[in-house]
Amino acid sequence: MPLTLHGGSGTDDDDFKHAIEAGMIIVHINTELCLAWRRGLEAELAAEPDNVVPYQLFRKAREAMEDVVFARLNLFSGGKTNFDRL
Repeated sequence: MPLTLHGGSGTDDDDFKHAIEAGMIIVHINTELCLAWRRGLEAELAAEPDNVVPYQLFRKAREAMEDVVFARLNLFSGGKTNFDRL
Protein backbone atom coordinates (compact mmCIF):
# COMPACT_ATOMS: atom_id res chain seq x y z
CA MET A 1 0.00 0.00 0.00
CA PRO A 2 1.48 3.37 -1.00
CA LEU A 3 2.22 5.61 1.96
CA THR A 4 2.21 9.40 1.64
CA LEU A 5 4.01 11.85 3.89
CA HIS A 6 1.88 14.99 4.04
CA GLY A 7 3.41 18.16 5.43
CA GLY A 8 7.00 17.21 4.68
CA SER A 9 8.21 20.81 4.36
CA GLY A 10 10.73 21.62 7.05
CA THR A 11 11.50 17.97 7.73
CA ASP A 12 15.13 17.14 8.46
CA ASP A 13 16.95 15.26 5.66
CA ASP A 14 17.70 12.30 7.92
CA ASP A 15 14.03 12.08 8.92
CA PHE A 16 13.09 12.02 5.23
CA LYS A 17 15.56 9.21 4.64
CA HIS A 18 14.13 7.22 7.56
CA ALA A 19 10.57 7.79 6.36
CA ILE A 20 11.45 6.60 2.85
CA GLU A 21 13.25 3.55 4.25
CA ALA A 22 10.11 2.84 6.31
CA GLY A 23 7.96 2.79 3.16
CA MET A 24 6.94 6.34 2.28
CA ILE A 25 6.76 6.58 -1.48
CA ILE A 26 5.10 9.98 -1.86
CA VAL A 27 6.42 13.06 -0.06
CA HIS A 28 4.64 16.41 -0.14
CA ILE A 29 6.80 19.53 0.17
CA ASN A 30 4.48 22.20 -1.19
CA THR A 31 5.18 24.79 1.50
CA GLU A 32 8.91 24.41 0.91
CA LEU A 33 8.35 25.06 -2.80
CA CYS A 34 6.11 28.06 -2.11
CA LEU A 35 8.70 29.56 0.23
CA ALA A 36 11.43 29.06 -2.39
CA TRP A 37 9.24 30.77 -5.00
CA ARG A 38 8.53 33.69 -2.68
CA ARG A 39 12.18 34.14 -1.68
CA GLY A 40 13.29 33.93 -5.30
CA LEU A 41 10.76 36.56 -6.32
CA GLU A 42 11.75 38.81 -3.43
CA ALA A 43 15.42 38.49 -4.43
CA GLU A 44 14.60 39.45 -8.00
CA LEU A 45 12.48 42.42 -6.92
CA ALA A 46 15.28 43.63 -4.64
CA ALA A 47 17.85 43.24 -7.43
CA GLU A 48 15.67 44.95 -10.05
CA PRO A 49 13.11 47.16 -8.27
CA ASP A 50 12.05 48.94 -11.47
CA ASN A 51 11.46 45.78 -13.50
CA VAL A 52 7.77 45.11 -14.18
CA VAL A 53 8.12 42.27 -16.70
CA PRO A 54 6.62 39.13 -15.09
CA TYR A 55 8.56 36.52 -17.06
CA GLN A 56 11.80 38.25 -16.06
CA LEU A 57 10.79 38.66 -12.41
CA PHE A 58 9.70 35.05 -12.11
CA ARG A 59 13.01 33.70 -13.42
CA LYS A 60 14.68 33.66 -9.98
CA ALA A 61 11.49 32.35 -8.39
CA ARG A 62 11.44 29.41 -10.82
CA GLU A 63 15.14 28.76 -10.32
CA ALA A 64 14.72 28.78 -6.53
CA MET A 65 11.93 26.20 -6.85
CA GLU A 66 14.07 24.11 -9.19
CA ASP A 67 16.87 24.13 -6.62
CA VAL A 68 14.49 22.66 -4.04
CA VAL A 69 13.05 20.11 -6.48
CA PHE A 70 16.42 18.82 -7.65
CA ALA A 71 17.86 18.71 -4.13
CA ARG A 72 14.82 16.77 -2.89
CA LEU A 73 14.80 14.40 -5.87
CA ASN A 74 18.44 13.60 -5.23
CA LEU A 75 17.78 13.11 -1.51
CA PHE A 76 14.66 10.99 -2.06
CA SER A 77 16.43 8.78 -4.59
CA GLY A 78 19.18 8.10 -2.08
CA GLY A 79 21.70 9.80 -4.34
CA LYS A 80 21.26 7.00 -6.90
CA THR A 81 20.22 9.46 -9.57
CA ASN A 82 21.74 12.82 -10.33
CA PHE A 83 18.92 15.02 -11.52
CA ASP A 84 20.16 17.92 -13.59
CA ARG A 85 18.38 20.99 -14.82
CA LEU A 86 16.74 20.76 -18.19
